[in-house]
Amino acid sequence: GGHPALVHLALYHLSRGEISLSQLLDTAATATGIYHHHLQRHWATLEEQPELAQALDRVLNSTEPVALNPIFTHKLSSMGLIKVSGGRAIAACELYRQFFSKKGG
Repeated sequence: GGHPALVHLALYHLSRGEISLSQLLDTAATATGIYHHHLQRHWATLEEQPELAQALDRVLNSTEPVALNPIFTHKLSSMGLIKVSGGRAIAACELYRQFFSKKGG
């Protein structure tokens, strides 16, 4: 999804030959993937703030951009979990959709 830090992490692991591209893609949103610590940090924050988690869940389960409470929009955007366009939110990347949809469901 173009998240600079996550792209950098992927390129680092790929360049060192630690993981193949297909392995990276297959495990990205799992507990064995290279993004596990990044995703778990966000998950811990969301567990502490159930209303924020519910707002993210609305975004992840919608096929259209979603209007959220401005406070939730700001927090989720600041975390990098959503992108905002025209006051409406979409998932920042497919990795987040995959990981947090599994966690929430």
